[in-house]
Amino acid sequence: MNFRISQSADQVKKTNDLQDKKNKKDKAGKIYTINECGRCNVKSKKLFESGDFVYNKNVGKCEKCGSSQLTIMIVEDKIEKN
Repeated sequence: MNFRISQSADQVKKTNDLQDKKNKKDKAGKIYTINECGRCNVKSKKLFESGDFVYNKNVGKCEKCGSSQLTIMIVEDKIEKN
């Protein structure tokens, strides 16, 4: 008896690539911009917006002392979906 392979190697690779892309989307988290006060060093976090970049000055006022803030990092909060 001869069995015919139902999928070619290219089809298997495409299927695997699509599954990998889906898995990456499931593991994606939210991206945040972390700002720090120049005077009292209080840190704050906000959702990343287009145009945010590290060492961006005067991104807002500190809630504690009112001084200007500096963007110190941009991070991703990874949450894996099961």
